[in-house]
Formats: sequence, C-alpha cells, structure tokens
Amino acid sequence: MKDPLLHLKGGPDSPSGRTAPLFFDDVSSLIVQVVEQAKREGIRAVLCGGMAVQMYGFVRATKDIDFIAERPLNGMKKAGNLAFGGDIYEVSNERITTTVDWILREDEKKIIYDEVIKDLKTILGVPVITPEWLVIVKIAANRSKDDEDIAYLLGQDGLVDRSLIERHYRRLFNGAAFGYIDHFANLCLMADFMKARNRPS
Repeated sequence: MKDPLLHLKGGPDSPSGRTAPLFFDDVSSLIVQVVEQAKREGIRAVLCGGMAVQMYGFVRATKDIDFIAERPLNGMKKAGNLAFGGDIYEVSNERITTTVDWILREDEKKIIYDEVIKDLKTILGVPVITPEWLVIVKIAANRSKDDEDIAYLLGQDGLVDRSLIERHYRRLFNGAAFGYIDHFANLCLMADFMKARNRPS
C-alpha cells in the first residue's frame, strides 16, 4: 500500500469557522488537542470522515472533525448529541471554532465501528481510520454525499486493498456477507469506470 497523499492545504482564514469549509491545515492543532485529551482519559479514538479522506489525498472541504470512539470524553466542552449515537464537542484555537462529532454507535452498525477502533493507521501522529474501513463505514452510512469519497478511495492505485474489504465483510457477517460484497463489487466497477473515463487520452 502506498503512503497517504498529504495534500492538506487550502482552508479559509476564518475566525468563525463552524460553518466555513475546513481543511486539515486549519484544524491540525485541534485534532491533536482532541487526540491528546483522549489519551489522557484512556479512550481509544480514530479520526474518520472528511478529514480522514483528506489525509488519503482527496482535497475536499468538510464542515467538522469526526472521530469514532469507544466512550465519551469528560474533558471537552459538550455542544450537543449526535442523533445516531455520540456527542458533539466544541473546540477552538486562535483562528477557528468548530465542532467534533464523537461517534459512539450502539445500533446495528456498532459491529463495524468497534472494528475500526481496533485496526487503525497512525499518520502525522494521529490515529486514522484505515482506507479499507473508511470505505466500509461510508458504504454503511448509505448517504449520496459519500459516493464521491468512495469513488476516489477505490480509484487510487495501491490505496485500498479491495480483497481485504471482502474479507472484513465475510468475517463480520458470515453468511449474510454476500449482499455487502455484491454491493461493494458494483461500487468498484463504478470507480473503475470513472477512473477510466477521467484518464487523459
């Protein structure tokens, strides 16, 4: 697997920040702040969502910072609750105030999210979801806005181990894995088609 492409510059110099598009360079200190707080509390947590996609080379803005975690933080300013499970924390530095979605699944998708925490990469000192689990999580989210991220991740040579994703599905879902694998195969075909279409002639 190739090293992640860290094209992480380009965010706005906005003091308000919460609704402004964010890039890794804007919030790297905030991510480290959250990671260090989690370590102090002995909580395993993994960066996911749009920031993780950026760390794998897709330069697109996101509106907040997302972590998958095993339990809540006590030492952060709470700003709300996530409807699908988890907390929202507010973080800030001298330029930006934004939110952290601290994801704590307790539904049928918990089986996937628990695995994400166990199997991670460390990039620039930050625990980050692996590209394979990032694809699986985005497929499980079943949101149209994730389609572009999935196509990008699957379309990068050497980034995603497609056979590993299939093995994850089989291990997690046993006999019920066929439907997941079939859907994943269709997404791979679509990503390959888009890559071929966009290749310079």
